Amino acid sequence: MKTLADAALRFRGTPFRHQGRRPGLGLDCAGVVVCAAKVVGIDVEDVRSYRRCPHRALLRKYMDRAFVRVTGETQPGDVLLFWMHRPGLEIHCGIASPHGFVHVEDNKRVQEIPLSGRWRNQIAEVYRARGDS
Repeated sequence: MKTLADAALRFRGTPFRHQGRRPGLGLDCAGVVVCAAKVVGIDVEDVRSYRRCPHRALLRKYMDRAFVRVTGETQPGDVLLFWMHRPGLEIHCGIASPHGFVHVEDNKRVQEIPLSGRWRNQIAEVYRARGDS
């Protein structure tokens, strides 16, 4: 296993499950990041008591512990925080991959999709594993 992207791509097809942390059985967007990080040996604190629309600072707090915020072009393995509904409401995350990013949404399955249009415009923050920057 090389990057978070490699690990996350292994979860493709896993159905969405709120607060899910079981690849193959159910993951939410944070679960994709947490489980991929664990596969590649990144120690992440797993917070699982959150609503479907988590407190706006939760994902940032989560990322600041195991990752470092970066600017510039994304690269495979970067963790992407997305604002949804309005700028400043970062409630979705995914992992940059060679052909876009890996994520899961309500009522869908973990998938890799292009990082273009809506998604590119809604990137709020980019994080990279410590030591990879």
